[in-house]
Amino acid sequence: MNAIEAREVPEAFPPIFLQLDSTDFPRRTLPKGPNGERLSLPTAARLQVDEQGLVIDLIVNDDRGGYYSSDYEPPDFDDPDPPIISMSFRKEKILRLTIGQTYYGVPTANVLIEIQRM
Repeated sequence: MNAIEAREVPEAFPPIFLQLDSTDFPRRTLPKGPNGERLSLPTAARLQVDEQGLVIDLIVNDDRGGYYSSDYEPPDFDDPDPPIISMSFRKEKILRLTIGQTYYGVPTANVLIEIQRM
């Protein structure tokens, strides 16, 4: 098997705004919001890469009761103070990060992360 060569990130690039539709993380391992809010999918997400690793900010959709209302608008990053849950991963744990586009031009991100088993 050939060794995979790590590529250097040339410069910091702007945050990538996405919609998180699914995850392989078990629900019990996902972080909670500051008031105990749980993450509901789909939700708006922001992906940022820096020297230390990867930060994924997720907006908590805490008003699921209003979701089916005709005037419901989920919170987004343009709101003044959206409820955010942050997840960060050190660059040593990131095996692969691929940013691409779907057929409709919507950005997609696939992140493969090394997880330690207990």
